[in-house]
Amino acid sequence: MWGNNCMKTRDGGKTWEKLPRFDQALTASFIDTLHGWGGYGYVMFKTTDGGMTWNYLSYLDQPEQLSMADLKFVDSLNGWAFGITFYEGVVTDAIFRTTDGGNNWYREAVALSQRPNHMYDGFMLNKNLGWAVCAYGEVLKYQLLTSAIEKLPKPQPNSFTLRQNYPNPFNPTTFIEYELQLEQIVTIVITDALGKTIQTLINGEEQALGVYRIKFDGSSLASGVYYYTIKTENFTDTKQMLLIK
Repeated sequence: MWGNNCMKTRDGGKTWEKLPRFDQALTASFIDTLHGWGGYGYVMFKTTDGGMTWNYLSYLDQPEQLSMADLKFVDSLNGWAFGITFYEGVVTDAIFRTTDGGNNWYREAVALSQRPNHMYDGFMLNKNLGWAVCAYGEVLKYQLLTSAIEKLPKPQPNSFTLRQNYPNPFNPTTFIEYELQLEQIVTIVITDALGKTIQTLINGEEQALGVYRIKFDGSSLASGVYYYTIKTENFTDTKQMLLIK
């Protein structure tokens, strides 16, 4: 993107052609020659014809609005928006995440840099590893910490269910069990009492029907109330857990 214009190259960057003017985006990310996303402020758009036309897709306003500086998609489902947001009374840097192609977004990380008012650029190598560039030459590394997921030898479930963690209260580890009636793309996120994301346990992973269990380690956290949320194409649920040290 340049001055609200989308530029396209067909020869590895030697020459560029200007596409129809698109006033609603300052940054864009493409995963192939046709499919791309563009953003301005907290508004997201999508193109399926290589940038010739763009259609409104969603707002990045949950739980607060993001002023987007950069946007990166690694496939048709997984994308990140980098920028600043108003969080807990201050303006700070933030990274928002989608696992459904940009239809829904959630705040994945906030207040990362030492000077948290400027995040200018981001790059994702894949859905588990990336970097963000902030003010004064500061570079941040994003790395998803994967957790061992265990498929339990139980009868096939006939519903989608998120069970209460056990033990609860816990110190410092606990298990989260859930049931999938159908094959789903699963995300499980841990948040604190203010809604701030603490850890992403499962990040848009495709799982077959069955009963699963995952271990959560709260060794680095203070005592208090935390929440775990499961999101799939057909099911969303949140439960509360208590860490006592």
